[in-house]
Amino acid sequence: MQYVPLHVLSTIFESLTLKELLIASTVCKNFYEAANLNSIYMLLFQNHFGLVLSNEAKRLVFDKKFTWKEIFKSTYAGQTSYRVRIANRDYKVNNGKIMSCFDAKIVYNPKLASQFEATYINTLTQEVAEVDLCQVRAVPDSLRDFDVFSVRSECEMDLKVNDSIEIQWKGNPSNGFGWWYGVVGEVNESEIIFLFKHFSASSSWYSIRVPNKKRSEMIPNTSASGYVGGWRKLGKEETKEWELYTPHFTIPSSELWQYKGKLYGVSR
Repeated sequence: MQYVPLHVLSTIFESLTLKELLIASTVCKNFYEAANLNSIYMLLFQNHFGLVLSNEAKRLVFDKKFTWKEIFKSTYAGQTSYRVRIANRDYKVNNGKIMSCFDAKIVYNPKLASQFEATYINTLTQEVAEVDLCQVRAVPDSLRDFDVFSVRSECEMDLKVNDSIEIQWKGNPSNGFGWWYGVVGEVNESEIIFLFKHFSASSSWYSIRVPNKKRSEMIPNTSASGYVGGWRKLGKEETKEWELYTPHFTIPSSELWQYKGKLYGVSR
């Protein structure tokens, strides 16, 4: 067989599935070399596991801990976990955590219907659950610890009505915080009111009041229950990311747990 330049073969192989790539690698030495190019496995990883996990894997490749082929095989075998945020946790069971994100470590498991298994971080029970790839979000670099997010910058304090924010909340003081999407409803000298418009106005979860001051400690949630941490003002791109998970309806306070598995249809 005539030798085909690797850059030509790589252009062809970029569209192959894992199964097709493995078959192609057995044809000849020329095809084997092309099928094992690092760039081919980088694209294969992104196509199979999504952009969020691909960006997390880049950290390992950049640190020269893995080649793209090695990290793909390790991830596919469920041997490598990734730190991510899980959006709309438990949405197939209830709607109590819609428009929220929780930190988790996920592994690939093709035996599961959803193909991904998440272990939620810093919880009392170390809960493990199946998650869909469309629920997986990146963890901002500034949020890779589990403490109360310190509200100290002028950006966080410079809030206006209808600004998009995410705020920490948890029900149990021993658990880790989840992040919840909302908007600014009112700002005055003493307090800020955040609104969660996916709940009806009659719901106790529709709004929350927090002191209008810089702080780095959690406080009781006087509007409903649980504890409030810090908040972050969001830019346009992060707001768009949150809006992907907006439910197609407003949840009445009396029906918080009744709608199941009908929240969103994003894919990535």
